[in-house]
Amino acid sequence: YGAPNTGKAGILIPGVGCQNSCRFCSTSHKFEHKYTGFLKTGMDIFEVCQKSEIKLGVLDFGVMDENFCKDPERARQLLEEMEKHGKAYSFSIFSSAEAILSLGTDFLQRLGVNFIWIGVESKANLFEKTKGIDLHKLINDLQKRGISVLASSILFLEHHDKKTIHEDIEWAIGLESDLSQFME
Repeated sequence: YGAPNTGKAGILIPGVGCQNSCRFCSTSHKFEHKYTGFLKTGMDIFEVCQKSEIKLGVLDFGVMDENFCKDPERARQLLEEMEKHGKAYSFSIFSSAEAILSLGTDFLQRLGVNFIWIGVESKANLFEKTKGIDLHKLINDLQKRGISVLASSILFLEHHDKKTIHEDIEWAIGLESDLSQFME
C-alpha cells in the first residue's frame, strides 16, 4: 500500500482446530471439532520465538491458531518466559471474546498482543463465545491498550432476512473496531 516495510515478521502455528466448534467454521470441521496442539506450552512457544529472533531477526509474530487465548495457562507461561528472559515479542492473534476475558485485556497488552481478530458473528448472540459479553466495551478496552481489533461477522445465518441482515451489519459497524470483516 505504499508504506515501507521496515521489520521482519514470522508465523507461529501453535496448533490447529478449535474446541468452540462454531457450526459455520470449516477449520473446526476439518479437525473434527478438536484442538490439536503442536506447541503445547508457553515454553515451547517462547523457544520458537527465541530461535526465530536469533536466526532471522524476527520479533513480531502472526499466530495462526483459531483461538490462541483458549489455553490461558499456555499464554501465562509464555509471558512468564518473556519476562524471565527480558524479551519483548509482539503478536497478532485470533481469539474468541470469552477466551479474551478469561485472560484480561491488561494481560494481552503485557504479552505484546498488538492485533486481535475476534469472531463477533451476530448481535443475536447465537454462540456461547459471545453470550453475555459487551463486545463494544471489550473492543474499546483492547483499543485503549493499543491493540488493533478486527471484528468478524457472519452473514446469511439462519435468522437473517432482508431486515435482520442489515441490522447485523449496522451493529457490527457500530462496534467501532479498527477493521470489520463480513463472511458468508
